[in-house]
Amino acid sequence: SLMQYGLLSLQAKQFKSARQAFLECMELDSPTHPITPARCHLMRLYLEANRPDSARRLWEKLSPTDPSVWIRYSAVLVEYVSWKLLEEAGSTQATTEQLLVQAVKANIFCAYNLAFAETFQSVMDYTEEIEEAHEGQPLEEAIEYCNSEQMGAWYGTDDALEWLQAEIVKAVHGQSSILTVEDMEWRGPLERIKQEDAEDDADGDGNEQVDKTARDKPRNHESKSETPADHDDDDDDADGNRDDNGHDDDGDVETVDVTMFAGMFETAMEMLEEEGKINKI
Repeated sequence: SLMQYGLLSLQAKQFKSARQAFLECMELDSPTHPITPARCHLMRLYLEANRPDSARRLWEKLSPTDPSVWIRYSAVLVEYVSWKLLEEAGSTQATTEQLLVQAVKANIFCAYNLAFAETFQSVMDYTEEIEEAHEGQPLEEAIEYCNSEQMGAWYGTDDALEWLQAEIVKAVHGQSSILTVEDMEWRGPLERIKQEDAEDDADGDGNEQVDKTARDKPRNHESKSETPADHDDDDDDADGNRDDNGHDDDGDVETVDVTMFAGMFETAMEMLEEEGKINKI
């Protein structure tokens, strides 16, 4: 498929071929309800290749309500650099804040995880198990983003994470002019995810294979989008544990332990509250 060809080209550092494949996937996909992650991989490619203008054209072409963290939070970072560091025409504090609002409202988990990256990194484990999470899996997608190559771009941008953290803290404390305390509510969304996962598990009792496509999807290592140099020699079958379809040896589909990750996220948030870094909301 075009998607697979694009990912293989990316791994082989054939960036022109990868870009063309992702663009063709997007042309065949729905602009309002895309079913492939082509746009996400294209955005990652642009940031890895340091092509902010291409990244800007991409997010401007997409819907402002596209909930993908790869789109929304990449847009925030690129706009921040354009406004704060490069002082480019058309990029202002207001345009950056507008993109931040869109990002927070699209995925609250990514906002906290990114703003307090060190705390979350000290708590989160097994993050490599999350691969190709989609926007219907907001917690998993946020964790994957915050443990990807994108963090290098955030850490490498002067004061970007400090600015983001300051904006998040102001919002949580009710001192923001762009975000409300309600926008920063995370317990409700997290509880809904845990409840949905528990219901999926209950529905799957007695079945040999649980179908949880609404939230969990098979881990497909072949389609993981990492930095081009990462895991060039990886082979899903090298350890004999998985076949090409993301199944383990006994034929079961591997799914992410959402409840475990939700618990770790909650632990990190409670640490921030106990340390007085954010108010309890």
